[in-house]
Amino acid sequence: MVSKRKKKVLIGTAAIAAFLFLISKKSKAMDTTENTNATGSAPTPAELRAALKFILDRYGRETAKKVEQLYRWETRHFESRQYKKTFSPGMEPSPQTNTLFPFGWTSLKIYAQQNNIPASAFYLAGPFTEGGTGRQKKFVGFPNVKTAMDFLVFMINRRGGNWGKWFSLDASAAANYVRNLNAVRPVIVNSL
Repeated sequence: MVSKRKKKVLIGTAAIAAFLFLISKKSKAMDTTENTNATGSAPTPAELRAALKFILDRYGRETAKKVEQLYRWETRHFESRQYKKTFSPGMEPSPQTNTLFPFGWTSLKIYAQQNNIPASAFYLAGPFTEGGTGRQKKFVGFPNVKTAMDFLVFMINRRGGNWGKWFSLDASAAANYVRNLNAVRPVIVNSL
């Protein structure tokens, strides 16, 4: 027969375990909604290939190559944690409007309206360590990699088709960035 004292200890232990379990689940749920994409998983190779095929069919081979080159350059060849959680090639929110859609990107608002994508499909994720600087930053997330790539082309077209303007609006820095992109091999698009 179990004594009253042992019953109290068992009930207390069970209550503490249940409490810790609930806190753990809540923390994981908060991380999922705040720091990852809607599916919670990185784009698959098939999704990546399909997105680049969509860009190729819609905008042509040269544009698709530039999209792949830019993504490879910005995401360590699709391996960065930021890419896997946001589908983007490193789109930072404006420091002044970093929590509200369109996160300082007027072109993102126009793109979303033109394509009937609700503002709620976009989100902030992170912080992630920025490559090259080591600083912790949040990044804008997209509903999928196809939408992120399509927005990239939309934004570059609004900037006169200059791929260097993804990196900087300064002409010299943009030209240097394009030289870097041109050195990257677009393996997927070359196979399509």
